Amino acid sequence: MRESTLQRIITVIPVLIILVSVILPFSAHGWDVMGTVLPVNPFLSAGPGLLPGIGGGGEAARQGSMISIQRSGLSEDGSRVFLDVMLRNPMPMQVDVKDFSASIPAGSAVVNLALVQPVSIPSGGSVICRLEGPRPQGLPSRISPLPSNPELSNLKMTISSGGIEIALDQDAIRGMLS
Repeated sequence: MRESTLQRIITVIPVLIILVSVILPFSAHGWDVMGTVLPVNPFLSAGPGLLPGIGGGGEAARQGSMISIQRSGLSEDGSRVFLDVMLRNPMPMQVDVKDFSASIPAGSAVVNLALVQPVSIPSGGSVICRLEGPRPQGLPSRISPLPSNPELSNLKMTISSGGIEIALDQDAIRGMLS
């Protein structure tokens, strides 16, 4: 082989490498720019819903709500108001709930409830967690004055998964309630 031919081949190799590294991903995704640039990821989606399932859209809506109230009442000794909540995880990875708080009406007062202890929800699984708060003064301790499905307000939740921590506000959580 002549030296000039070898020199041309060596000059063309970087260009071929760049072209192949651009052409292969696009051809692998059917020449779809969005499919190539935004990979399939359970947390990323093109459009308004950043987290599928939160806000009641997509597959999560077909499977049921992500948050549902199981029961509410007073603790055995009557000193605390509690709310048992079922949390469902439709995502393909474990989710840790680090913080969850809400306010509920109790008689004529409002009780601020907080997560008793952080919980982990396995992929596709569910867990029942407890939110508790002090019983307001003047609230009867014998009979639970709480409705079976109390109206929640001041909702806040902090979840984490794979090293990513997300703080959810009332609007995001409302879409997950049943």
